[in-house]
Amino acid sequence: MFAYAEAWSELVEIRHKLELIGGSRRELERELEIVQFQSDEIDGAGFSPGDDAELRQRADRLRNAEDLAAGFDAVLASIGDEGATAQLATAAAEIGRMARLDEGLSGATDRLDAIASSLAELQLDLASLAADLEHEPGELDTLEERVQQLGKLRRKYGETLEEVLAFGAAAGQRAAELATLLGTANELAQELEAATKRAEAAAAELTKQRKRAATRLAKEATGHLQELGMTRPVVELVFAPAELGPNGADRIELAFASDQGLTPGPAAKVASGGELSRLTLALRLAAGIGDAALLAFDEVDAGIGGATALAMGEKLAALGAGRQLFCVTHLPQVAAYADSHFVVERSGANAAVRRLEGNHRLAELSRMLGGLPDSERGQLHAAELLASAQGE
Repeated sequence: MFAYAEAWSELVEIRHKLELIGGSRRELERELEIVQFQSDEIDGAGFSPGDDAELRQRADRLRNAEDLAAGFDAVLASIGDEGATAQLATAAAEIGRMARLDEGLSGATDRLDAIASSLAELQLDLASLAADLEHEPGELDTLEERVQQLGKLRRKYGETLEEVLAFGAAAGQRAAELATLLGTANELAQELEAATKRAEAAAAELTKQRKRAATRLAKEATGHLQELGMTRPVVELVFAPAELGPNGADRIELAFASDQGLTPGPAAKVASGGELSRLTLALRLAAGIGDAALLAFDEVDAGIGGATALAMGEKLAALGAGRQLFCVTHLPQVAAYADSHFVVERSGANAAVRRLEGNHRLAELSRMLGGLPDSERGQLHAAELLASAQGE
């Protein structure tokens, strides 16, 4: 039993580890497939923070490239060498000439120079933006596809690009966790298979040992029952396979018949009260009672008498050696074997228990023998019975 208990404990521990992983292997694989797809879809799109604003701006510019180009040409022409720039140069020359005549105009000269410098920078910026309108054929189509791709991702994973990217990062992290869990689950599944085989082998060996013990137990219990007044009793332990569990893989039923001419059946159903009590006593005697400190039998002597009752008293006394045994009996042959004799007396709704000593015990045994507690012959018979039972 110890070998099987060890194998079963190992099996339970591995099952517990699999339960802690959460979900079946198929469920883990299904979840991994989903989150891996989500992570790959978002990563594969290649977006970075801020790409949505830049993408929209570039697409809008290319959609309106023709109008913007015409506008840039007009603006640049108005501020170019033949426009505002030329006029500012003329004005600056004139202010410079005047400043030589009036020093108070030197500040105006500086301001005109600053305006001219700013206008030159603006001209360069506008020229750069105009040049940026130039694009490869099909670039706008590519941008439109990217805008649509981003819109699809936002519908599935978040209101903004930042939320989409955060979702993708979380999905990638979960995919890594699931891959680790599946690796662990695969290892545990292999361990579980091996542990199950070991437990099944240990259970099979346990069944063999139980069947050997059952044969011996049934034989010895049958012998005790014969001594307790049953001429040809049948005691069988019937084995049937059961699901592997903490106690092995056996379902064991106690079959009993009071005579070989009867068909054995479940003891709890076919045995009378007295037969069941004697069967219990016989099995206890056959199997031993291990470390049990206390045993109790209620009217185990039902339906017997004479020499059989004496045999039962002797067996109960042997069973009670070294431990506390309580026995409710109406037979003097059984009561005589007790180390201590108590009588239960009822008065209306009340009951009292009284220990019997000396002549009081002899009187009670005499009453149990013949109903005459004060009979001299009855008390002599009781004294003989008591001396015989106590080995005096």
